[in-house]
Amino acid sequence: MAKANSRPKYDEDLFRESTMTFGEHLEELRKCLWKAIVGLVFVFILTLIPPVDLADRAVEFISGPLIQALRDYYVGIASKNYTNDQVRLKALGVSVPSAAAFDDTIHTDRMVPTLVFIDAPSVLKDLQQRYPGTFEGPTVPNFTPGDFVDVRNFCQYVEGERKLTEANPSKRVWELLSAEVQKLVQKIAAIPDGQTPEPGDVQALAAAVERIVNDPKFFREADYQQIAAAGLVEYAITTYHGRQHDRYLAIKDSGVAPNSPAYNRLLLSAAYPDAVAAGPRQSAMMPLFTWQPVENDFRASLKSLNAQEMFMIWIKAAFVVSFVVASPWVFYQLWTFIGAGLYPHEKRYVYLYGPISAGLFIAGALLAFFFAFKPLLGFLLYFNEKMGVDPDIRISEWFGFALFLPLGFGISFQLPIVMLFLERIGIFTVKSYVSRWRGAILVICIAAMFLTPSGDPYSMLLMAVPLVFLYFGGIFLCKYMPKGRNPFAEE
Repeated sequence: MAKANSRPKYDEDLFRESTMTFGEHLEELRKCLWKAIVGLVFVFILTLIPPVDLADRAVEFISGPLIQALRDYYVGIASKNYTNDQVRLKALGVSVPSAAAFDDTIHTDRMVPTLVFIDAPSVLKDLQQRYPGTFEGPTVPNFTPGDFVDVRNFCQYVEGERKLTEANPSKRVWELLSAEVQKLVQKIAAIPDGQTPEPGDVQALAAAVERIVNDPKFFREADYQQIAAAGLVEYAITTYHGRQHDRYLAIKDSGVAPNSPAYNRLLLSAAYPDAVAAGPRQSAMMPLFTWQPVENDFRASLKSLNAQEMFMIWIKAAFVVSFVVASPWVFYQLWTFIGAGLYPHEKRYVYLYGPISAGLFIAGALLAFFFAFKPLLGFLLYFNEKMGVDPDIRISEWFGFALFLPLGFGISFQLPIVMLFLERIGIFTVKSYVSRWRGAILVICIAAMFLTPSGDPYSMLLMAVPLVFLYFGGIFLCKYMPKGRNPFAEE
């Protein structure tokens, strides 16, 4: 009767019946590798077939966290940008609702505003020309306070040149003003340097100048030619970029009726180049906020910088997907070659620890993809917002980063298996693991710094904290995992 604890008897050479030469081993390896490659290529081709579209879905899946982070980024700064625009418009004398009024629009509906300015007179004139008789009723001012470059200079010109004996625009402007407005001109001209006129006074003066701009008798060809001959138009071109003479030729070529407001405005801007704007000014335009869903914002999208980049990304995505899908077949073929040379107790180790290792790798990769990317991207994009620089991220750079970070997490999560292996071969003991846990945590933090490509504190902590728990889990594994006995050990 055999003893209960007797070891099973193994022959010294378990593979005596299957002894192979070195060349036969190579031929067997070649067959296994060939089968693995054929399976991998088959799956690779399958991912490229349009009905399957696994490569397209992989690119969309991998780029998803970054696109979502960009959308959150632009939604987050929308209120800040709106507040800045509000301050800017108040400086122009325009009253707009506060950012709090659009809180739900921005954060709940995820809409982002864009401030645009419309030259209302030009738009109305275009509509009246394109649709005759339809837009004849509405009118907009041909001159507003915003058309003054420097209202004080304008008043000083008019008031100072009104007594000239020869005909000139300033003299006729003065003559066309009412007595009340003439007093207003003198009042504004006398304002000391560094002070600004009252808004109501500027508004009243702009209304009076508009009546002059609308006066068909104001423009005189001789006045304009005299100003041009005196070099004032050229002065305006070089200093204020008014390009009055080009505008004059453009007005003549466009067929605008003589003595129209366009000619009158041109004469004023040529006579007072540093006081009256030659063209539309921002302060005279109508501000308007346009809204669009953040999904339609071109800024919240990835960029490719050359023609072949997206093709290479598509091929890389197809290869990654095909390797993941075909990995069971590839590992099975490798196992058929390696497993044939292992002892039964060695195979049991693979059967036991292989699934644990694979599970830890998958857990680490999933942790990186679903939990690390969001705080990581939020942290990195914070510096864009802080420095006022819009991110313009290249998809190829993100693709490599998005693959490397989960790989680093997956490899680091093998810590308990590595600890168990080192304990089983006698390099470390459970006691040494327990006594050196402080140093182990330091090493884990340093390793997390190198295994996270961005080096930011969020991803480092997301890797280091689970590794600390896995370290103590490794101690538990080493202490309570049964030790298999070596069947070839001596009695």
